[in-house]
Amino acid sequence: MFYFRSIVLLVTALLVSAPLSSATDPEFYYGEEPHESDCIMYEVRPGDYCYKIASDNGISYKQFLKQNPGIDCTNLQVGQSVCLIPTSYGGGGWNNGGDNEWSKEHSDNTKYKDKCHSYIVKEGDLCSRIAHNHGISFDKLVELNQNSYGWRGCTRLHVGQKLCV
Repeated sequence: MFYFRSIVLLVTALLVSAPLSSATDPEFYYGEEPHESDCIMYEVRPGDYCYKIASDNGISYKQFLKQNPGIDCTNLQVGQSVCLIPTSYGGGGWNNGGDNEWSKEHSDNTKYKDKCHSYIVKEGDLCSRIAHNHGISFDKLVELNQNSYGWRGCTRLHVGQKLCV
């Protein structure tokens, strides 16, 4: 009887501690797993913590942890890079004014497709310089891009990002 009870307790403990599978946990990705090349790198700033970074960028905390395996959320360092993977992998979408219905198709700024040209952000680019070089105001650059996929403001430009100018 003692032996049987021990086995039941062991099996129960294993079942309780087993992680949920992706089929039963909506926080996990559907389809193909994300790759590092899909990351948009985010640099940790003063006051950041894992949940805040995830929330500010429209993904769940679980998704953030999955995108950054091995991250120590109790010891984030200013300047540390973390991975953020966009909506197409099941994230909640980027934080774009509360409207998380955007998808990759908006990276071409479809609302303005006849009113602008594409520009790919390069190392060291600043919104003010990009706007000046393309003959538009800073405010116009922001207006053209504020609802586009991946836009997180002029302080968060990333190399390779597509802008409407």
